[in-house]
Amino acid sequence: DFDGDGRREIAAVITPHIGGILRLYDWRDERLEPETEAPGFSNHAIGSPEQGLSMAADMDGDGIPDLLVPDAARRNLRIVTFSFGKFRQLAEVVNTDTIDLAVLAQDLDGDGRREAILAPGGRLKVVAFEP
Repeated sequence: DFDGDGRREIAAVITPHIGGILRLYDWRDERLEPETEAPGFSNHAIGSPEQGLSMAADMDGDGIPDLLVPDAARRNLRIVTFSFGKFRQLAEVVNTDTIDLAVLAQDLDGDGRREAILAPGGRLKVVAFEP
C-alpha cells in the first residue's frame, strides 16, 4: 500500500531507458489499473544484470512505504512518496557517478530509522534520512 488507502498497489518504472515513468498501479475489477505517475526515473541500465536499483521502504516513519529510485540519468537517488494519493519527493541524494549497484535501506545504527545505502561509481555511500 503505497498511498495509504488500505489497498495493495504495484510500483513500476515504465521504459526506464527512454523517459522513465514511475507509475503506481491499483488492482481494480480483476485487473491492474494505472493510478498515478511521475516522470524522470530509471531503475535499470541497458545490458546490466543488476535488478536492484530501487527499493520500497518507509523512510519518513509515517507507516507508508516510500520509494528509493534513481533519477532518469541514474545519477541521483530520489526518495519519493505517493502517500494519501499525492506524489511528492521527500529527498534527493546527489552523486557525481551513476548508480549501478543495488540500492538498500536498513537501520544500520539502531535508531529506528532506515539509512539509504548505495554505491555510485563503486564507492559506498550511507545517507541518514531526517523527515
